[in-house]
Amino acid sequence: MELREGLKIQIVRITDKGTIKSICTYFESNGIQYGMIKEKRKYYVIHLDTGFSVAEIDRQGTNESTAFELLKAETMKIKPADLKKGIAKILKVLQEKGLTYPLN
Repeated sequence: MELREGLKIQIVRITDKGTIKSICTYFESNGIQYGMIKEKRKYYVIHLDTGFSVAEIDRQGTNESTAFELLKAETMKIKPADLKKGIAKILKVLQEKGLTYPLN
């Protein structure tokens, strides 16, 4: 299956409660794969390779399409060097949890 923006896919993500499977809306930003997840109170952007959240926005007063555009704009601000540093830290967490990289 070819991934395209807006496609709903199932991913594994890391939360305070452990790993969970979630349905997200797929998109790419600066060549990096992300998914937007809608939860009870917030929308989250998940970095697909690591399963970690990189941005969030409150759902109150924000519809899904607006949240998608706002969060995608936030991911455009992530500098490749910062992402690389973050992934290095996250790799340790994944290893401690017995998970492989990339997670998705």
